[in-house]
Amino acid sequence: MKRVPLSMTIVRWILGIVFIGYGVLKLAQLQFPHDEFTFNSETGHPITLFWYFFGYSHVYGTFIGLGETVAGLLLLIPRWATVGAIALLPISVNITVLDFSFDFPAVKYFVLVLTLLNIWLLYMERDKLMLLVDRKS
Repeated sequence: MKRVPLSMTIVRWILGIVFIGYGVLKLAQLQFPHDEFTFNSETGHPITLFWYFFGYSHVYGTFIGLGETVAGLLLLIPRWATVGAIALLPISVNITVLDFSFDFPAVKYFVLVLTLLNIWLLYMERDKLMLLVDRKS
């Protein structure tokens, strides 16, 4: 059995714990609040619109929360860590793009670092991932 570098284990645990935390917040409806709102586009801040928009659908918040939680849990299980990193990539890239698009203050840089760490994990597993690609065609 191939030994996994300590740095990869630490990064997997950081990503896993952070995304489980964010996922649980959404599942507990503490992020993306689902309630009625009125938004004035002339005086309202884009971040307020962001929270209202994503909170409008309870199903969407639950879906995202489950995705973050499951991907985070998979990262914590060594046998499933690569699958977790693959599942987390579109989630983290989407969050990064949204945070930069809506100009979330410091959080946008935090999630950018998390996305880059996830890409690094996948890069470190490139030999394993190449087995999924048929090189004969």
